[in-house]
Amino acid sequence: MLKKILNIAILMILTVSVAKADDLTATLSQDKVPLGETFELTLTYSGNNTGNVQPDFSPLRQNFDIYSTSSSLQSSFINGQGSVQRQWKIGLMPKQMGVLTIPALKIGQYSSQPLNIQVLPSGSVVSAESSNNGKNSVTSADIGQVALDLSVDEHNPYVQQEINAVLTIDDNKGIEFAAEPQLLSATDDWIIKTLRQPTVEANGKGGRIIKFYYALFPQKSGKQQIPAFQIDGFYTSFEDPQMSSSAFGGMMSFFETDIHRMFGMKKPIKLQTKPVDIDVRPIAGDYGNSWWLPATAVGVASRWTEQKPVFKVGETVSREIVFAAEGVADTQMPEIELVQNANIRQYPEKPVVESIADNNKITSQVKIRIVYIPQVGGKQTIPAIKIPWFDVTTGKKQTAVIDAVTIDVEGSAMPFKNETATANPLQEENGAVNIPLMEKTVNGFVQWVWLLLAFAAGLLLSFVVLRRRENLQSENKETDMGDIVNSLHQKDYRRLRDCLLAYGRRIYKQSNINNLNDLATCVEDADFSEQMERLNGILYANQTTELDEKSIVSALKKAHKTADKKEHKPLPDLYK
Repeated sequence: MLKKILNIAILMILTVSVAKADDLTATLSQDKVPLGETFELTLTYSGNNTGNVQPDFSPLRQNFDIYSTSSSLQSSFINGQGSVQRQWKIGLMPKQMGVLTIPALKIGQYSSQPLNIQVLPSGSVVSAESSNNGKNSVTSADIGQVALDLSVDEHNPYVQQEINAVLTIDDNKGIEFAAEPQLLSATDDWIIKTLRQPTVEANGKGGRIIKFYYALFPQKSGKQQIPAFQIDGFYTSFEDPQMSSSAFGGMMSFFETDIHRMFGMKKPIKLQTKPVDIDVRPIAGDYGNSWWLPATAVGVASRWTEQKPVFKVGETVSREIVFAAEGVADTQMPEIELVQNANIRQYPEKPVVESIADNNKITSQVKIRIVYIPQVGGKQTIPAIKIPWFDVTTGKKQTAVIDAVTIDVEGSAMPFKNETATANPLQEENGAVNIPLMEKTVNGFVQWVWLLLAFAAGLLLSFVVLRRRENLQSENKETDMGDIVNSLHQKDYRRLRDCLLAYGRRIYKQSNINNLNDLATCVEDADFSEQMERLNGILYANQTTELDEKSIVSALKKAHKTADKKEHKPLPDLYK
């Protein structure tokens, strides 16, 4: 009896110890998938060496992107027979449409069988019957459609003309976007602007419709395509894994199912729109050589910085010019060209260019401030400003015009330094200064001021030649002139202008200093006045000239010493 019991026990131990032969199989969650969406490959290995095996996934990368991998170990005891299995779940995203092959994967000497999957166009609906015999299939909630559509309002635009595009996403998966949709194109070929915030509405199927709005500007002519828009994101998948019949496997499956049903699994999605064919027309043949500006509408406006400006010889008056164009990107806006007038100097500052989205159109504008300095008294004309543009609605060239302005300038002609001139316009043929003629002018006082400035300049030059060079560093600390000197050295002329005006206002507290000409009048130095004229030319007329640091610094130092002893008559306000 004891011998029989021992034989039965040995037989049971041998039975339990015997496992199934080594085996490697592959299954798919589905046999059809839309391009840009994911599916799951399950690789199952059964054998006695499950703890030390690892498949090679590299063959999959030829036609698929691997977005996730996970593994699990299961054991079971059925009818007196024990078995151990190891599974790998690989999330895959196809790289192209068509029928793609899942190649055989290897673990040691064992290989899985190859499988085929059909990749459909983006947004295609995949039915539940496409799953692989119902094994590891996705639920109906995961098979909902995600459709993309790109529509444009113009298929035959002019080069650089605005094209309005709407990207529509019909989403039944609850996509969470990793980023805003991107246009897959070289930046040199297209300019892209966002027109408005995206809109979201229900689609009547339990999902939503999301719309993105763009303005596209083609930068070259000819037959071409609007490249595809691509969206990258993920959605949550709620799977129902197959329950194992073993107690251990059942416990693991219980926890796995609970986690997925509570939180779901994040699955990536990458979709693209189909390219849109367009035929871009070149610049109109009769447009001429002007700056090409295709627009649907244009507007111009101007205003003086003061409501009722007073024009005087040698004093500055400024106005703002605004030019706006609808259907034009900010980078396409032209430079505003000024017609020069010898009697009125015009100094445009750096323009400010910006664009806004309004009424589903991009509107760009150029705002520029122009400083005018009259050189001659009497009635003078500020020339008209003309800006050509092309009306894409009518197909005709147009011109936006700011009309010429006639102004009354107080004072007589300003004296100026002309190194090439052979005669002084204030002198008679015999060389004598024409004082009587000056006295006959209405505002002869201006000429007297300039003569006094010239006399003061001669005295200053003599003083500078005889005077020993002073230590600028200690003086700068006392007079706050260090910023002026540094700006001169660095050729930071806008900072130099601000430092000069701040310095002048500090030492000439009783004067109304609004510009560099006001400062020059207070300093009363001919060389300094010439330097301020040069600085005006650098700032407002793009002139290339050098400033004489010694003349500027010397004049300011002298002015600082005499400012407290001399009463300076303030100039009248520029704008009354």
